[in-house]
Order: sequence, then structure tokens, then C-alpha cells
Amino acid sequence: RDLHNFESAKAFANATGQEFCIYHSTDTRGHGKNKKVIKGIASEAAWRIPVKDAQDLGGKVPYIPGMPVFGTENIATELGLSNGSLGTLVSLTYEIHENRCYAVSATVDFPGYKGKDLMHPNRVFLKPISQSFKFHLPNSERLYSATRTQLPLIPAFAFTSHNAQGRSMDVVCIDFASCRTIQSAYVMLSRVRSFKGLCILRPFNINKIRNHISEELRSELKRTENLAIQT
Repeated sequence: RDLHNFESAKAFANATGQEFCIYHSTDTRGHGKNKKVIKGIASEAAWRIPVKDAQDLGGKVPYIPGMPVFGTENIATELGLSNGSLGTLVSLTYEIHENRCYAVSATVDFPGYKGKDLMHPNRVFLKPISQSFKFHLPNSERLYSATRTQLPLIPAFAFTSHNAQGRSMDVVCIDFASCRTIQSAYVMLSRVRSFKGLCILRPFNINKIRNHISEELRSELKRTENLAIQT
């Protein structure tokens, strides 16, 4: 997902005539007076870990105004803003340190959010948040703890099966080869409204979709899907 989102963001920037820019996270170790920014080989190792391994905060994230994004924090669930909310990036402010860009704030339009701004009722102002994560250095199995500060936003050109729950789409390109369970395959396949809109990304083992899920599990998936739609 991360690689597809990265390349899609690059294509989006090119198609819309915008500069393709990567925004780095600020990763630190220690606390209080002992808090230090990770640099050098360690910083590169930390930035390379998958987004899901850093509580959905990316180390190197492409942010292009106009692109689809997922909110990765439960900002205000009662107002329709939760982890997985789909929106459109409107604008971004940033700082440059040592020739790298670091996001300072962002404005995002979330269709599910209804605010008090009459001109832009769906618009939300976001600032970076901090989350703990672990990483290891090259050629080492030792895990290091760190804190990442980054915007709670990731590109949404590609969805995981979890992100796709509760959504119906006209056109879907599915990577069955990456499915670890029949449940994931079921969720992915059930997102598309018609088989005419279904595209298979690459060849896959037929056993990925050959098994049947139980009626009990099917009912539970339906229940969580309805819950996702309601919230």
C-alpha cells in the first residue's frame, strides 16, 4: 500500500502540474533534557519502516494539495472524524531544515465532518501529533524505541481491507496476492458495486478465495460494515 500510494502521489503531482515534495517526520529518542532528534543512519532506518508499524504516522510522506488522504487519528468521532476518515488535502504549511521539508499544519476537507464554518463546513485544521514506535538499525535485530511527530494523514490512493470496510466503489483494483485471510479477500471483493468495475492487480493463488467464510463471520462483517457506515 505504501509504495502504491507513493507512486500514485508522484503521478498526481505530475498530472496536476504541482511539485512533488516529501515531508519527513521528526523522530526523537529520550525525554526531557535527554530528548534528541535521531540523525544519520538511524534516521534513515526509522523513516523506512512501514506506516502501520509507526501507528499510521509516515516517516517520508508525499503531500500534494488536492490528493485524497486518510485521517489516522480519532480527532472527533462524535463529529464524524475518526481513524480512517477519507478526505481531500486542501493546503499545507511547512518548514525546511537541512534541505528536508517538515509539515507544520494542514487543512483537509472531510465530507463526513460538519463544522461551524459556513463557507467550508467540511474543513479541518490539523497539526502534527506524536506517537511511539520501534525500529532497528541495518544488520541488527535490536529494537530501539522512539517517538515520531508527523501529520496524522496518509495518502489514500490505495486502501487496506480495513480502510475499505463500509465503502462502496464503482471501480476497484484488488491485490488478492497480498491477502492473508479469506476475510480480507471477502471485504475487498464486496466493495465493488459491479464486476464490470473489478480489476485484478496481479496473478494470485486461487486458494486465496476458494474457501468459504462461515455464516457467523459473514454476519459479523456485515454488522461492522453497517457500524462503519453509521459512524
